[in-house]
Amino acid sequence: FSCLDRDGTVYHTDKYSWLQGRQVYMFSHLYSELPDRPEAKEWLVTAAVGMRFLKKIMAQEGLLFFSYSQDGRAQHLQRKPFGNVFLLHANLEYYRALSIAGVAKVVPEECQEDYANRLQFRAAAIRLFKEFRAMVADPTLCGRPKVESAGPGGTRLGEVMCTAAVALHFEQTLTAVEGSLDAAQAAENKAAFEDALRLARLHYDVERRVFVENVPASGIIDYSTPDGRFFNAGHSVEVAWFLLRVVELVPDSEAEVIALQALLGSLEAGWDTEHGGIYYMQDILGKPLLDATVVSEGKLWWPHTEAIYACMLAFARTKEQVYLDWLVKVHDYSYKTFVDKEHGEWFGYCDRNGTLARSCKGGNYKGCFHVPRGLLFSIQAARQLQ
Repeated sequence: FSCLDRDGTVYHTDKYSWLQGRQVYMFSHLYSELPDRPEAKEWLVTAAVGMRFLKKIMAQEGLLFFSYSQDGRAQHLQRKPFGNVFLLHANLEYYRALSIAGVAKVVPEECQEDYANRLQFRAAAIRLFKEFRAMVADPTLCGRPKVESAGPGGTRLGEVMCTAAVALHFEQTLTAVEGSLDAAQAAENKAAFEDALRLARLHYDVERRVFVENVPASGIIDYSTPDGRFFNAGHSVEVAWFLLRVVELVPDSEAEVIALQALLGSLEAGWDTEHGGIYYMQDILGKPLLDATVVSEGKLWWPHTEAIYACMLAFARTKEQVYLDWLVKVHDYSYKTFVDKEHGEWFGYCDRNGTLARSCKGGNYKGCFHVPRGLLFSIQAARQLQ
């Protein structure tokens, strides 16, 4: 369950494919990275429970839905490719965690059958990767019209980010478990890295030093429309750190400079100089957002966790004081605003002035993902300095 009240009690039993995938990934990843921790067995068993549900919904014919009932009946179709991405991460990381447990000969009883058939999760990840790439190229495959707000053939920053994330995950997992990528997957990864680097450049506003959300088919940023001006500082920061990770594997000095500059530009453009914190969604030219249901002045948890890690990674890489200064600024605001000192975990949604807007710890978009991932990655980046 992801719909958790402030004290962790379940207030709704529906399940969401994004969060199911993200949470199976996260518990698997915690096991993969910290297998000697006392909690490790519980993490892996928790991942196994989530994977049983994912196998149930993946076995259903047709498109992956966004929400499901407690027992797995499809409810709401979102018509986006991102559910495939998060299920991919879940399958791939669960495969890695099972492999690590197997080498150490500590596979829990609850995971024995999955371990014996662990290659099914590797195969599912590869299939979902191909489906995601096809959906990005042809949006009709996920049930939506091809001609959309960004224009025929236009690109979205989330798709760029997920392409990089998936290729990085395959590189990390298959290298760790199998020693290397086979020729087919190496070719897929090479194409994905090249696409991510090329498309990130298209989304980069050199003058403002930010990544914008939507670029039309012309490949030229267009600020004449609300969609063209749409800016999400959290996404821009997240793309910046993904690029920093990509250039570790695919050296590209220009892309590295873009990533480091975009991190600073995004924080400067997204930071609320009056109340502190990172705005959620903005019009990059300061005009009103077209969608009146989106509160641009809200402060959400996940842009801050992404910024903490991005600043930590940039500082570890460059040793430049500016990234440490931003790290301290974002950290101080985040721990003052989002951390629940009474019940643990982070709140997700605050008003512009930092007043709590929703006291729940989880829902249909917030689950066990951004906070633990950001903090674990930050710890690992900090250790690079030692």
